[in-house]
Amino acid sequence: MNRSGLKHWKGWDNGPVDGWLDQTRAESDPDVRAELFGKVVDRIVDECPYVYTVHLNVVRAHNAKLTGIPLSRVFFHVDLRTAQWTA
Repeated sequence: MNRSGLKHWKGWDNGPVDGWLDQTRAESDPDVRAELFGKVVDRIVDECPYVYTVHLNVVRAHNAKLTGIPLSRVFFHVDLRTAQWTA
């Protein structure tokens, strides 16, 4: 939801949320981070900037014995043609 990130395709512009998200990246105290994320969630719930109409039912599992699966930036695309199980 941060407008400075690579995934700002939603177009929502909210200065305080951007600031809180930036602060969470710089903060190491888990309690402070939780408080900041709480503010982000509250604002998202209040303003509802994006309505999810579809959610893909995707389960991903990884096993060290499974090789040959290229990682994809497209969350729902996994090419299994080169997958191999190792002993």
